[in-house]
Amino acid sequence: EVIVRDSSSSWDLGPDLDHFSSRTRQALQLMNPNKINVDLLVDLLDYLGIIPSSHHEAHFDLILYKIVALHSTLSSKDQAAAFTVPPAGVRKYGSPEDFLSRALDAPQPQSVTNAVNLLRKIGACQPNNHILTPLGHHLASLPVNVKIGKMLIYGAILGCLEPIATIAAAITEKSPFSTPMNRKEEANLAKAALAIANSDHLTMYNAYMGYVVLTNFPLPSLIGIPSRIQDVKHELMKMMEQAGFWSSRSFSSRSKQQAASLSKQQICVLNAALTAGLYDSVARVLCNPPVDGLERVACTVETPQGRAQVHPSSVNRSLQVHGWLLYQEKVLMTSSVF
Repeated sequence: EVIVRDSSSSWDLGPDLDHFSSRTRQALQLMNPNKINVDLLVDLLDYLGIIPSSHHEAHFDLILYKIVALHSTLSSKDQAAAFTVPPAGVRKYGSPEDFLSRALDAPQPQSVTNAVNLLRKIGACQPNNHILTPLGHHLASLPVNVKIGKMLIYGAILGCLEPIATIAAAITEKSPFSTPMNRKEEANLAKAALAIANSDHLTMYNAYMGYVVLTNFPLPSLIGIPSRIQDVKHELMKMMEQAGFWSSRSFSSRSKQQAASLSKQQICVLNAALTAGLYDSVARVLCNPPVDGLERVACTVETPQGRAQVHPSSVNRSLQVHGWLLYQEKVLMTSSVF
């Protein structure tokens, strides 16, 4: 590329660079100091990472570095190259902790450690190294939170992908339930009418499918939150089909009457898929029923990090039975953890 010499566009190199050759100083003057020349960096790494097969031969044999581009605009397929194991003797730029610590805007070391521990905990990464398991490779191809991804995979394996994808969409989008100002009790009663199986997740699915039945419209006609949930659900199911876990050709839609109700067997299977995804976010219910049986007591649970209360918006806010609850997140509000 021909660069027009323009003295006004050059910048003062300063005395620190006087020891460089005139050619190097001229090249530096023509460069834009405010723009990173990524192509030059890649070419330089490529040059440094190739060793001649012998001192007398011109061609190159051994490549020491594998250069992988990573940014948000790349397709999932291109990003997946980061998870392939390089051949023996080829470097790929160490451990996640070491590599990310040298990033321009490095994350907190504890955040990286927590992320690696989570991958190991859910079975996506081997316990004693940084090699992905088969589950980890599948999760790497799904551009969603790893717990949501694992939930979808188990939903497909257990034959309940449609409801699990609906629940996953409701988790990632806004809840289908809302509490208008000054109508809190009315909203809670409406939600209680749809509550099923002591589960906020299944209650969300019940509400979504109930909306489909009551509106008596084909799904594309849904508006607002149900429409967004539907769009994300279809995207998740398409993603699972591309990953080879599910086929739309073998999918037969249930009738609207069936869609609005879940059998005990279906509830058990859905709970299994939810548990596979959300584990080990598990809390033990501390059963403490009121003496007179009338007063509503807030449901308290024991989590791995200490006690918490079930959020007032949950269908389980007053649950008083011996058992276990799954949860998506814990939040500190005022002085209590929910």
